[in-house]
Amino acid sequence: MSRGLGDVYKRQTLELCLCKGDGAEESWSYPLNAAEQDVLLRKMDAFCQQQTGMSLCEYAQQLREEQAQTSEMQM
Repeated sequence: MSRGLGDVYKRQTLELCLCKGDGAEESWSYPLNAAEQDVLLRKMDAFCQQQTGMSLCEYAQQLREEQAQTSEMQM
């Protein structure tokens, strides 16, 4: 069953972690409304296209396959 990109990657909360130069970290959670989820998804997809030449969905699938292969090799 094929799911749409939005079904797979939309999150209701954006998790942020600020890593400071002194080694300290701060974390925040920001709840996203539907419009913000759509904007973030489009920006993430565009970034993946620019950086990898793949859509976010294709890139995520490739990462899952690589992780599965790595897990199999460790067994």
